[in-house]
Amino acid sequence: MSIPKIYSFSNYNHYPTDPNPTTDMDMQDYMANQNAVLSEYATNTWQPTTSYEKGAVIRSSAMPAGVVAIATDAGTTSNVEPDWTGGNTAVSDGNVVWEMLDADGLPRSGGTMAGTINFSTITEILNIATSAGNNLKLISEGNALKVQYTDGATTKTVTLVDASGNMNVQGEITQNGQTLNNTYSLNTHTHSYAGSSSVGGAATSANKLNANAGSSSTPVYFSNGIPVACSSALGASANGGIVAQSLGTNGYVKFANGLILQWGKSTATSAYTPIVTFTYPLAMSTVYSVTYSGLFNSKEQKYTGWVKTASATSATIMILNGSGSVAPSCFVFVVGK
Repeated sequence: MSIPKIYSFSNYNHYPTDPNPTTDMDMQDYMANQNAVLSEYATNTWQPTTSYEKGAVIRSSAMPAGVVAIATDAGTTSNVEPDWTGGNTAVSDGNVVWEMLDADGLPRSGGTMAGTINFSTITEILNIATSAGNNLKLISEGNALKVQYTDGATTKTVTLVDASGNMNVQGEITQNGQTLNNTYSLNTHTHSYAGSSSVGGAATSANKLNANAGSSSTPVYFSNGIPVACSSALGASANGGIVAQSLGTNGYVKFANGLILQWGKSTATSAYTPIVTFTYPLAMSTVYSVTYSGLFNSKEQKYTGWVKTASATSATIMILNGSGSVAPSCFVFVVGK
């Protein structure tokens, strides 16, 4: 798994009154992305009360410079980070024993290994990563690095790094009773697809997977065995759902297509004021409809009236027969975008 691209918080820091407010689902997507990025960085870093397999390589900012730790056996770390020591030492941590090694000698994947090779460090790594009695032996000849093993009564050798510092696999290897006499350069070798009839050949019984299909917000489906991204993404914003809301006494819901429904209660400033003004919880660019109900006051004195004005930010209700002694109120419902 590769490290995903980290999302910028500025794209998710929108307030409810902004034109495109951040939704709960948007924030969940953002937090999932932050967790995925952090988890990738933490994979090869020491963690408390964590299980590690034999041969696991970890680092920590508390370790001496240029040193890494390799697990000599599978186990679980302590809940407190141990005191790390220098290279070629052992550190106990819970029921894990870490072999401290200089990182300079660790092999790197791909490319060409040039310059000085720390054979003693590589030897330690192989001794840890392989079990006893497997007849493997690491041999250094000048700048070359080889592995010697026995196949029955026959001793055989495989070159890992040649005299020029290039990584290669050369020689005769016996596997499952079959002898393979091939030379592969790891710098140029092309891996077969699933179902390939020969090394580096074209696939014959399976299709190459598209590792870039889909995303954390776009699902995939399979077409002829190959994952293909769907045309529609997940989430309310892509499927007409609610993208913003405020569910108070005066509140609103906003849908992905722009439709806004708003409601609330408003009271005139006094018993003698002929107008009730309702300010929308969310400003709109277009108002489709304003309705009201129940012009009344706390003494159950009733009124009549009608909607006088409706702007992008508020509506006014004109009051008739206002003979009450207490300021009237009404409930308002607004549709717009």
